[in-house]
Parts: sequence; structure tokens; C-alpha cells
Amino acid sequence: MERGVSPLIAEIILIAIVFSIATAVIVVLGGTSMSVRTLDAQLGVDGFQWRSQRLVLHHLKGEVIREAFVVRDGKFGWGDLVVKKSGVEVEPLNARLNGRRAGYLIYEDLSSAPLGTRKNSAYYDWENRWVRLTRAINSDNGQLEYVLSPPPQSFVVEFQFWAGGGTGADATYFYAYCSSTPLNEDANAGGYIFAYDEYQDNLQLRYRDNLLASVPLWNMDDNRWHDARIVFDGQVIEMYFDNRPDNRIRYVDYQASSRKVNTLFGWGARTGGLNNEHRIRNLRMWIPGEVRLDFSPGDVLEFELKDPLVIGDAMTITYLPQNKLLYMNDIS
Repeated sequence: MERGVSPLIAEIILIAIVFSIATAVIVVLGGTSMSVRTLDAQLGVDGFQWRSQRLVLHHLKGEVIREAFVVRDGKFGWGDLVVKKSGVEVEPLNARLNGRRAGYLIYEDLSSAPLGTRKNSAYYDWENRWVRLTRAINSDNGQLEYVLSPPPQSFVVEFQFWAGGGTGADATYFYAYCSSTPLNEDANAGGYIFAYDEYQDNLQLRYRDNLLASVPLWNMDDNRWHDARIVFDGQVIEMYFDNRPDNRIRYVDYQASSRKVNTLFGWGARTGGLNNEHRIRNLRMWIPGEVRLDFSPGDVLEFELKDPLVIGDAMTITYLPQNKLLYMNDIS
């Protein structure tokens, strides 16, 4: 038996009538035409079929749906727009808004080539799903760079790095609010540099070429993957190694508000008279706290369902401020 929408919905789709009544909501050719007193928009849904575990929401035309989604500490969820399956709110897994991981400024699992710009010796290893920033040769450097405009006023960064295979130098670093690409961890590139320095055996926080804080740390270049975490919450900066509270920098920068103006962010590594290979993977960057996102004409939201759709499932999309049903469909 062919699986699809109910006969009633199919009939509505074929007739494709659009009502002009202010509160009318109907399914039209797989989309939704809605006209309400304060909102006029049209949505479409792909993937609502038997056994599907992936849905795609399209904002076809009309007004921007303000605060449609909410991101809390990097986790994407529903805001004023809510999708339910058989009366239960859907958890949107692995959500992507306009092709990018929703809720993240940067999200690279490296299952495909990174979106950032690879510079100098940076090389994407698709088989191992990492970016090699330097080879184990002297005087090498590499960067993976992103332009974030406007720059965020706070952020959290998490990634993993690997150093080893050489003679013991120099560092892996993350940079933020820079005006030029830093080629080393000591560079004056107009912003902050957060360095995991295996030659100096310490964590370093720098602004321009000024050392703001450091803590001693050994054995970073032990041919193993390590976890890095950086939290920049307004003025307070925290920098962690392997998520251990005894391996961290905590620094209050009272001049931070005037230093967060440039737009270059990224990862780098370098060697000098001694060397190591440097790799990075599992790159994440997001804004801490709660961020609300609009759904605008042309936007596309893709997400996965925890369980596949089955016969009898019904899906609704509701605009909460007016309690208006924008979309309704079922599988029979």
C-alpha cells in the first residue's frame, strides 16, 4: 500500500485554495499559507512521510517570524515557532539553519572540509577527520581562520589538539578579535591569543603582544589528543586544559569592551628551531547564555527526529504568540 498523506489532506492539496480570511490556515501544495492579523508568511515542509527521520522547514515568503528559535548554551530549540509530532513537542536533533549547524558560530566535526579558510601549511585530512596545522619540520606554521562579523561580545570555544612526533616545539593556539592572521603565539595581530605552548611548558593569554596571564603546564606534546576550552564571558576569561580546574587561567580584563572589535577568529600552530606536528579536531564555538533567532524568507531549517515517522503520526507547526496553527499533516 502506498504511504502518504490522508485523502482529506490530498484533496486540499489538489484543490489548492487560498482563503483570504484573516485567520485562515490551509495546506497548499505541501506548504502552508497563513494570513493572520499581525503575521503574513508561508511555510513549506519536506520529508514528512512514512519512515522518514529528517524534516526540512522552508520559509517560502512573507514576514519574518521573530524569535522563532532559541539557542541556550549552543543547544538549539523552539521559540515562538513550535513543531509537534502527535501532540508532543519534537526535539530538533542536529539542526542546521541555512546549511550551518544551528546555535553555533563555528561547528566543525570535520566529516567534510571545514568552512574556515586554511592558510599556509594547514591541511585537511578527510580520512582521519582532523586539520594538520604544521608538519614536524622547523619554521612551519598553519591556520584555520573564520570571519565573524559582527564579532560576538562573548563566546565559548571547545576543541581537541594533538602535538608530537618531533623535537618539542612550539605551540597550538586559538585567536580572537584579530585584525590580521597571527603566524605565531606571540604575534601582535590586533587581538587575543590563547596559547597551549609545549616549548615554554605553559598556558598563555595574550592581547596583541602583551602577556596577560600564564600558568605552568607540562607534557602537552605527548602524541595524545587533549581537550581545550576557552570561556570569554564579557570581562572574565577562563582557559582550560583537559577540563581540569588545576590546569587553567582565570583573568579579568577590565579593558575587554574596547578590545572586541576585530573580526578574525581561528586556530593556529607553529614551529621554530624545534618542531612538532600539530593537529586539531572537533571545533566548537558558541555564544553563552540564551540567543533568539528569527526565521526569515528564504531560510531553511533541517533537523532530525529521534524516531522515524510511522502510520498515524500527525505533525503541527504552531505560532505561539497568537496560538495559530500554521501547518498540519498526518500519515495514513
